Amino acid sequence: MGRLLRIQDRILLLLADIGDVFEELHDPGGWFKNYYQTLYGWVPYRYKRSNYKATFKRMLKVGYVEKIIKNGEPYLRLTSSGDKKLVRDFPIVSLKKKKWNGVGTLVIFDIEEIKRGSRDQLRLWLLGLGAGKVQRSAYLFSYDLGVEITEAVENFGLTEKVRVFSTTLKFIKDKKGFARKVWRLDQLEEEYQAILDDIQALNKQGRGKKRMICKIRQNFLEVLLADPMLPHQLLPEDWIGDRAKKAIKEMEKVG
Repeated sequence: MGRLLRIQDRILLLLADIGDVFEELHDPGGWFKNYYQTLYGWVPYRYKRSNYKATFKRMLKVGYVEKIIKNGEPYLRLTSSGDKKLVRDFPIVSLKKKKWNGVGTLVIFDIEEIKRGSRDQLRLWLLGLGAGKVQRSAYLFSYDLGVEITEAVENFGLTEKVRVFSTTLKFIKDKKGFARKVWRLDQLEEEYQAILDDIQALNKQGRGKKRMICKIRQNFLEVLLADPMLPHQLLPEDWIGDRAKKAIKEMEKVG
């Protein structure tokens, strides 16, 4: 699976509604009373609750989250500073707001071994933004990300080594089959299916149900961050990722 997520990472991801699970967090009982119960379950048991609270208070202080009053009730939400922090750390999140216009981005590079460190950083950044590997040193994005990628290439100091092209898939007859191969959707489907299987098994779970729910939440976040967020035009019908998100949302209502 993916990277190790810190407490702050998890809070930012959830407040950003990455999985269409939460919107603003409602705290009907008052400030700092009930939202812990909602969010703490998304944080592994190994984290101390005191550390979790301290992290949240620090995020409030630096301005990543804020309290608002809506219809006389308190809510928590992500600020613009928190959103920028999230996109900087998890660029894949920015794709949630993208509308597909049929134009993608192809990135090709030829970076010598002496700059291996920069090359590896670039490759990880590309994958973190949802790139699919077409072939060695050639990565494809389903969205038009030319501006973002060009800026990143400049920051990596690789302008002369990387070429960025706008492209379409109009000449590929089986676009969904192509997407399945390039973005390794088979593996992603297996990971989403494992989450659905675990949610279904909850009905048979007795003792230890809370820990199992916590585990499901951790796995769900990690799979989401590995999801390239492809437009539905490139995904299979009845995409399992949508079903998993719906199942998670239902689990949160019940649990």
